[in-house]
Amino acid sequence: MFVGHGLVAFALAASAAHALGWSRERSLSVGAVAGLFGLAPDVDMAYALVGLAGADGAMDAATGFWSASTRVHRAVTHSFLVGAVAALAAGALAARGPVRFVGALALAALVAAAGIASGALAVGVTAVFVLAVAAVAAIGVRLGVGPRAVAAAAAVGLLSHPPGDLLTGEPPAFLYPLDATLVVAR
Repeated sequence: MFVGHGLVAFALAASAAHALGWSRERSLSVGAVAGLFGLAPDVDMAYALVGLAGADGAMDAATGFWSASTRVHRAVTHSFLVGAVAALAAGALAARGPVRFVGALALAALVAAAGIASGALAVGVTAVFVLAVAAVAAIGVRLGVGPRAVAAAAAVGLLSHPPGDLLTGEPPAFLYPLDATLVVAR
Protein backbone atom coordinates (compact mmCIF):
# COMPACT_ATOMS: atom_id res chain seq x y z
CA MET A 1 0.00 0.00 0.00
CA PHE A 2 2.92 2.38 0.66
CA VAL A 3 4.28 1.95 -2.86
CA GLY A 4 0.92 2.87 -4.39
CA HIS A 5 1.26 6.46 -3.21
CA GLY A 6 4.55 6.80 -5.02
CA LEU A 7 3.21 5.20 -8.18
CA VAL A 8 0.17 7.50 -8.27
CA ALA A 9 2.35 10.59 -7.81
CA PHE A 10 4.77 9.32 -10.48
CA ALA A 11 1.95 8.75 -12.97
CA LEU A 12 0.32 12.13 -12.31
CA ALA A 13 3.53 14.16 -12.55
CA ALA A 14 5.10 12.30 -15.48
CA SER A 15 1.83 12.47 -17.43
CA ALA A 16 1.43 16.18 -16.74
CA ALA A 17 5.04 16.90 -17.75
CA HIS A 18 4.61 14.88 -20.94
CA ALA A 19 1.34 16.72 -21.70
CA LEU A 20 3.23 20.00 -21.32
CA GLY A 21 5.55 18.84 -24.09
CA TRP A 22 8.58 18.08 -21.94
CA SER A 23 11.01 15.47 -23.18
CA ARG A 24 10.50 11.86 -22.20
CA GLU A 25 13.62 11.95 -19.99
CA ARG A 26 12.60 15.13 -18.18
CA SER A 27 9.04 13.85 -17.72
CA LEU A 28 10.34 10.62 -16.21
CA SER A 29 12.71 12.54 -13.92
CA VAL A 30 9.92 14.77 -12.66
CA GLY A 31 7.70 11.73 -12.23
CA ALA A 32 10.39 9.89 -10.27
CA VAL A 33 10.87 12.87 -7.96
CA ALA A 34 7.10 13.18 -7.44
CA GLY A 35 6.95 9.46 -6.70
CA LEU A 36 9.59 9.81 -4.01
CA PHE A 37 7.74 12.77 -2.52
CA GLY A 38 4.59 10.61 -2.59
CA LEU A 39 6.34 8.15 -0.26
CA ALA A 40 7.63 10.81 2.16
CA PRO A 41 4.51 11.18 4.36
CA ASP A 42 4.82 7.56 5.44
CA VAL A 43 8.20 8.15 7.09
CA ASP A 44 6.07 8.71 10.19
CA MET A 45 5.93 4.92 10.36
CA ALA A 46 9.55 4.98 11.57
CA TYR A 47 8.16 5.64 15.03
CA ALA A 48 6.27 2.36 14.88
CA LEU A 49 9.57 0.52 15.19
CA VAL A 50 9.48 1.25 18.93
CA GLY A 51 6.54 -1.15 19.04
CA LEU A 52 8.95 -3.98 18.22
CA ALA A 53 10.93 -3.45 21.41
CA GLY A 54 10.41 -6.27 23.87
CA ALA A 55 8.18 -8.28 21.54
CA ASP A 56 7.87 -12.01 22.21
CA GLY A 57 7.35 -13.53 18.77
CA ALA A 58 6.03 -12.43 15.40
CA MET A 59 2.42 -11.82 16.44
CA ASP A 60 3.46 -9.74 19.45
CA ALA A 61 5.85 -7.76 17.24
CA ALA A 62 3.15 -7.11 14.64
CA THR A 63 0.66 -6.01 17.29
CA GLY A 64 3.22 -3.73 18.91
CA PHE A 65 4.26 -2.24 15.56
CA TRP A 66 0.72 -1.37 14.46
CA SER A 67 -0.25 -0.17 17.91
CA ALA A 68 2.70 2.23 18.01
CA SER A 69 1.99 3.38 14.46
CA THR A 70 -1.44 4.68 15.41
CA ARG A 71 0.10 7.27 17.74
CA VAL A 72 1.54 9.39 14.93
CA HIS A 73 0.58 7.91 11.56
CA ARG A 74 -1.59 10.09 9.35
CA ALA A 75 -1.15 13.19 11.50
CA VAL A 76 1.59 15.78 10.93
CA THR A 77 3.02 14.28 7.75
CA HIS A 78 -0.38 13.81 6.13
CA SER A 79 -1.59 17.40 6.43
CA PHE A 80 -2.38 19.46 3.35
CA LEU A 81 -1.08 22.50 5.22
CA VAL A 82 2.22 20.86 6.14
CA GLY A 83 2.51 19.36 2.65
CA ALA A 84 1.99 22.71 0.95
CA VAL A 85 4.69 24.39 3.05
CA ALA A 86 7.03 21.43 2.53
CA ALA A 87 6.46 21.53 -1.25
CA LEU A 88 7.35 25.22 -1.42
CA ALA A 89 10.36 24.62 0.81
CA ALA A 90 11.52 21.76 -1.43
CA GLY A 91 11.41 24.07 -4.43
CA ALA A 92 13.39 26.67 -2.52
CA LEU A 93 15.98 24.06 -1.50
CA ALA A 94 16.39 23.14 -5.16
CA ALA A 95 17.19 26.75 -6.06
CA ARG A 96 20.53 28.53 -5.84
CA GLY A 97 21.49 31.37 -3.60
CA PRO A 98 19.79 32.72 -0.49
CA VAL A 99 16.39 31.26 -1.37
CA ARG A 100 17.77 27.87 -0.28
CA PHE A 101 18.14 29.27 3.22
CA VAL A 102 14.47 30.29 3.14
CA GLY A 103 13.56 26.70 2.25
CA ALA A 104 15.60 25.38 5.16
CA LEU A 105 13.96 27.91 7.49
CA ALA A 106 10.51 26.85 6.30
CA LEU A 107 11.28 23.20 7.06
CA ALA A 108 12.66 24.14 10.48
CA ALA A 109 9.49 26.14 11.12
CA LEU A 110 7.42 23.02 10.39
CA VAL A 111 9.35 21.11 13.04
CA ALA A 112 8.89 23.94 15.54
CA ALA A 113 5.18 24.28 14.76
CA ALA A 114 4.66 20.54 15.25
CA GLY A 115 6.40 20.78 18.61
CA ILE A 116 4.21 23.65 19.71
CA ALA A 117 1.04 21.94 18.50
CA SER A 118 1.72 18.36 19.59
CA GLY A 119 4.90 17.96 21.63
CA ALA A 120 8.17 16.06 21.43
CA LEU A 121 6.95 13.01 19.52
CA ALA A 122 5.61 15.25 16.75
CA VAL A 123 8.96 17.06 16.65
CA GLY A 124 10.78 13.78 16.05
CA VAL A 125 8.38 12.59 13.38
CA THR A 126 8.36 15.96 11.64
CA ALA A 127 12.16 16.14 11.74
CA VAL A 128 12.38 12.80 9.94
CA PHE A 129 9.77 14.01 7.44
CA VAL A 130 11.57 17.29 6.65
CA LEU A 131 14.86 15.39 6.24
CA ALA A 132 13.11 13.12 3.73
CA VAL A 133 11.71 16.17 1.90
CA ALA A 134 15.17 17.77 1.78
CA ALA A 135 16.72 14.52 0.53
CA VAL A 136 14.18 14.15 -2.27
CA ALA A 137 14.69 17.79 -3.26
CA ALA A 138 18.44 17.06 -3.48
CA ILE A 139 17.72 14.02 -5.66
CA GLY A 140 15.63 16.26 -7.91
CA VAL A 141 18.54 18.67 -8.27
CA ARG A 142 20.87 15.78 -9.09
CA LEU A 143 18.45 14.59 -11.77
CA GLY A 144 18.46 18.08 -13.30
CA VAL A 145 14.93 18.96 -12.23
CA GLY A 146 14.62 22.73 -11.75
CA PRO A 147 13.33 24.42 -8.59
CA ARG A 148 9.80 25.06 -9.90
CA ALA A 149 9.50 21.50 -11.16
CA VAL A 150 10.79 20.19 -7.81
CA ALA A 151 8.15 22.28 -6.02
CA ALA A 152 5.45 21.03 -8.40
CA ALA A 153 6.60 17.41 -8.03
CA ALA A 154 6.63 17.84 -4.25
CA ALA A 155 3.12 19.26 -4.34
CA VAL A 156 1.87 16.34 -6.44
CA GLY A 157 3.52 13.76 -4.22
CA LEU A 158 2.85 15.27 -0.82
CA LEU A 159 -0.71 16.41 -1.55
CA SER A 160 -1.88 13.29 -3.42
CA HIS A 161 -0.81 11.00 -0.60
CA PRO A 162 -3.37 11.93 2.10
CA PRO A 163 -6.49 11.43 -0.05
CA GLY A 164 -5.10 8.05 -1.11
CA ASP A 165 -5.16 7.00 2.52
CA LEU A 166 -8.94 7.33 2.52
CA LEU A 167 -8.94 4.06 0.57
CA THR A 168 -6.95 2.16 3.18
CA GLY A 169 -8.12 3.24 6.61
CA GLU A 170 -8.97 6.17 8.83
CA PRO A 171 -8.85 9.63 7.30
CA PRO A 172 -5.65 11.58 7.88
CA ALA A 173 -5.51 14.86 9.78
CA PHE A 174 -5.86 16.82 6.53
CA LEU A 175 -5.73 20.22 8.25
CA TYR A 176 -3.17 19.54 11.01
CA PRO A 177 -2.30 21.54 13.15
CA LEU A 178 -5.74 23.12 12.99
CA ASP A 179 -8.38 21.52 15.16
CA ALA A 180 -10.70 20.92 12.21
CA THR A 181 -11.86 17.69 10.62
CA LEU A 182 -12.17 17.72 6.86
CA VAL A 183 -13.33 14.10 6.49
CA VAL A 184 -14.82 12.08 9.35
CA ALA A 185 -14.77 8.56 7.86
CA ARG A 186 -13.67 6.91 4.67
